[in-house]
Amino acid sequence: MIINTSVSVGAKTPFRMIHVSDTHFTLADSRDNSDKNRIATKRRHIFPHSEAVRDTAVRLSGELGCPIIHTGDHYDFLSHPNLEEVHRFVTENDVLYAAGNHDFSHYLGEETENEEYKLRSYREVQSLHKNNIRTDSRVICGVNFVVLDDSYFQFHPDHVKFLLGEAEKGLPMVLLYHKPVACRELLAFAEEKGRVGCLVCPPESCFDGKDEEWIAERRPDEVTLEVAELINSLPQVKCIINGHMHENFTCLTDTGVPLILTANDTVRVIEFT
Repeated sequence: MIINTSVSVGAKTPFRMIHVSDTHFTLADSRDNSDKNRIATKRRHIFPHSEAVRDTAVRLSGELGCPIIHTGDHYDFLSHPNLEEVHRFVTENDVLYAAGNHDFSHYLGEETENEEYKLRSYREVQSLHKNNIRTDSRVICGVNFVVLDDSYFQFHPDHVKFLLGEAEKGLPMVLLYHKPVACRELLAFAEEKGRVGCLVCPPESCFDGKDEEWIAERRPDEVTLEVAELINSLPQVKCIINGHMHENFTCLTDTGVPLILTANDTVRVIEFT
């Protein structure tokens, strides 16, 4: 499915970007162990659109002459062919990539996935990408596209300084990160879809009745709250683009900033004006 979206951000001239997210390639081969091949077989039917979304994004990028935004979870778990696929995708195309939680996942929930867990594979995953998947920025037509990594529900101390530094450039900013920060309209949508657990910084009431592991994984630390406040307060932020929920959704945040989510079976063509 292809969706066209237009958003006003104060660009010098109008331009387009392709947005995809959560393609979740589920590849494994003889170089991987039996457990990874079992996971691939079990999960493949859940994500039947991976190749079609990738191929459509690449085709449209070429036809329209515009870059691709991918907001994480290109593959479902770490395997030899999954890593080769993402490397080929980002090297053969003009891609700005923000990390997702599955980008660092070995066996899908075999243990607590946190910053320590991420660091076991971070260098290998980063080496496959052209841009920095933790913090990066790129200016296109006077608009600053800013990458942050909130793949495990938390922002990082270096994000505070980085965001403030990007804001000092005085350019309109489009923020790219995997998991959306809760706002009123998005929270209502997530509750309707049963996906509140996908949100960063949900209201305290969302933790009621949840088990300790759920709470520990999602309760924001002080840095995450500070970054979320920055996102909501910096006047330079003109648009936010996320994934993770596997749903198509657009709204305005509580401070009136356009928020865009793209589903894993969808290619979104965004025109920035």
